[in-house]
Amino acid sequence: MIRRVVAVFLALHGIVHVMGLLGSWRLADIKELPYTTQVLNGTVDVGDVGERLVGVLWLVGASAFVVAAIATWRTSEHWVRILSVATVLSLAACLFGLPASSIGVVIDLLILLAIGIYSTFGPAPLTQTVH
Repeated sequence: MIRRVVAVFLALHGIVHVMGLLGSWRLADIKELPYTTQVLNGTVDVGDVGERLVGVLWLVGASAFVVAAIATWRTSEHWVRILSVATVLSLAACLFGLPASSIGVVIDLLILLAIGIYSTFGPAPLTQTVH
């Protein structure tokens, strides 16, 4: 049951990433994510083309989280690895989107912490030891 709740949370987190794409491509006017070509907390101006590339990163993060949610729901043997990749992609997109995406940074760091705890103390080791 817990795994299914986690899967739904992951899917919702992925869907929220679509907001980044919509804002970056100016497909929607989102008050919380205003269009800007300034990334990395306003330290770098990437221009319109760069901002569209950031939008693609948001889309890749969204897709990766949906795939991770499906793998988690189905209890795929690789769900932790898939979730790890999705979270790193998400964290990259959120770092580019700072300061508007600061809550996403916190969520991604908490997910990475949970993955670390699960990998260390979870019911099954992620790697098999050969004797």
